[in-house]
Formats: sequence, C-alpha cells, structure tokens
Amino acid sequence: MSTPTPEEINVYDSPDERSAVERFLGKDLDAAVRMFEAGEGEEDLMWMGPVAFRYYVQAAIRFIRHDVITYQPSFVSGFIGTLEHRLEFEPDELLPVAAELAGICGFILEHYDRFNRLPSDETERQRMIDSLREILASAWSTMGLDDSYGRVEDYIDLQPRVLQLKQEFLKLAADQST
Repeated sequence: MSTPTPEEINVYDSPDERSAVERFLGKDLDAAVRMFEAGEGEEDLMWMGPVAFRYYVQAAIRFIRHDVITYQPSFVSGFIGTLEHRLEFEPDELLPVAAELAGICGFILEHYDRFNRLPSDETERQRMIDSLREILASAWSTMGLDDSYGRVEDYIDLQPRVLQLKQEFLKLAADQST
C-alpha cells in the first residue's frame, strides 16, 4: 500500500485532520515510527481518516513492539484510547486490521510489566488510584463536575480495557473471515 493521500488523511476537513496531514503526509511507515519515537503524532491516529489509520497503525504497532516504548508509556495509554474510540464509532473500518489489532492488544497484555509508570502490583496500583482520584476530584470540582465523570481505575490499570479490546478485535476478525 502506498502512503495515504491528503484526502485519505483528512476526510472531514477538521482541524485535527488538517494537523494529521501536516505531520503524516508523504511519510512511510519507517518515518512514522521515527515520529512516534520522537513523541510526535500519536494523537493524530485518533482523528485521521480510516484508510490512513489502517496504514499508520502499522507504524504504531511496530513502535509498541520496539524497546523504545519503555520510555514513552503514555503512547500505550493514548493508543488504547484511540482504539476504543475507533471501535465505538467506526468498527467496520477496523475489519481489515482487526486481527493485527487483536495481536498488538495481546502483546501489550503479555508484556504489560515492561511499560514504565504503570502499576507493578496491587499496592502501587491503589496508591496511584488514590493520588489520581485526589487530583481529578479537585479538577472536576473546579469545572463543576462530580467524581462520577470517569472511573479513575480505568486510567491507572489498562489491562481490563486492553483485554476487552483484544476480545472485540478477535470477534471482528472472526466475523470477517466467515
């Protein structure tokens, strides 16, 4: 597959898609991996068009499988959020890459302990939950929100979310093959 066109990256002409065009246009997978290594472009995966996403998710998968990810654990968290968003709003567009997405979710689960700053045991997990809950409670109060706005646990321990995604992608891949 050739690199995506501007129209494949920017489907709806949103500001986020225009930003993705600026960063990704003309970049092959190797260049996209280097961009992720530099801490750039992860958020664009959420908003680029589905054809471009299916192309550039290959670079994200390579990046996650590469050792450098141990220095950028926020990439995994953002990647999981992107997959959840895309699965919710355009599951049919993920059919061609569902097996690969299930595979990378499996890899994340198998190597979960290698991603820095994620809790390594229950004590650390609870300490991080309590700390984040305190920070968010203050922020939510300032914005007039209550603490039911989100489950803090879902941001601390990604394993249940990744497992759910893996199961959903395996189901999509199975549905596609029948």
